[in-house]
Amino acid sequence: MQSSRVVLVVLVAVVVATTAQMRPKLQRFIFANADDQLVLQGRQVGENERLNYLESLQHAQSEDEKMELYVKHLSKCSNIGQDVSQWLDASIGSQAEKPRENTHESHSQKVLKMIGLDDVSINFFTQKNTRKMREIIQAACLKNEIQFQCALGFLQDREKILNDIENMKNNDGNVKLMFENECARPEFAPNVYSCIADKVDQWSGQCSKIIDVYNQTRVAVNTQMLQTYVDTLSEIENRLAQIPEENAALMRKEIQDSQMIMGGIISQMVNLEAFKCRHFSQMSRCINSALTEVCGSESAHAVEISLKVGYLRRERGDDLHEQFFDSEIEPHRACQAISV
Repeated sequence: MQSSRVVLVVLVAVVVATTAQMRPKLQRFIFANADDQLVLQGRQVGENERLNYLESLQHAQSEDEKMELYVKHLSKCSNIGQDVSQWLDASIGSQAEKPRENTHESHSQKVLKMIGLDDVSINFFTQKNTRKMREIIQAACLKNEIQFQCALGFLQDREKILNDIENMKNNDGNVKLMFENECARPEFAPNVYSCIADKVDQWSGQCSKIIDVYNQTRVAVNTQMLQTYVDTLSEIENRLAQIPEENAALMRKEIQDSQMIMGGIISQMVNLEAFKCRHFSQMSRCINSALTEVCGSESAHAVEISLKVGYLRRERGDDLHEQFFDSEIEPHRACQAISV
């Protein structure tokens, strides 16, 4: 009787172990440490929204309405973790508290601004509290992972999400660093970023003249390009506003003429932008060498990625960058050369 009980216990243990092995492992997209329960909850939100979307499609009358429903239900995934997004914005984003004047931190931020880093990179690289830095990474990685899991539940297409992740990494250096390094290696940011701010004078001092010239060039070129774009757009809008709505033929002609005018203006910007890109490349080579010497190759590579990935979109701004795309104007080869 005793031996039978032992055999039964062993069999139960084997069945439990086998069942656990057969249970499909929850695959992550960017954050391996994401809690299973949270991953499942995120995916469930997406699956529920998919069902709601399919049900609402039955009442849709047009393709536009179907697209609106698609965006509405999929956007539920983007809204996951809004409280986390607000906290991140207050920590390293546009709402982050500025350091006191005449401090090492304010000086570090000024130098990083001069080389062209955005506010998120600047605030993160100069974060002195390594514990908070880890908390920021944990929160950002978890939020993105759950949003991707939600999208998987909605789309039922892992390959599409993986492609979207690659596009995100190719268009934003901060995203590339987070998805490839920060989420995978918890100690990456504290170890790699701290030197960039702590020893800013040592590495930037080797390139101070080049940094100054690039900063002045960058500000002047960006200001001129943006002002020209805004003035041209305003002129076009005023001309279109004067055409009677019932005169469709004249409106079509004016729109075509406006597109040609804008295309010509954008074409003129290419050489101006190339002037800035050449100065950027000179500065980038200098600070990469100096950072490698002072802080190591990983710190240098992190700054390089932050600066180069998504450079043109960040420098132009979204609206002007889209205008280049719509006008089918390719960047100058000096700007195309800016890549990691």
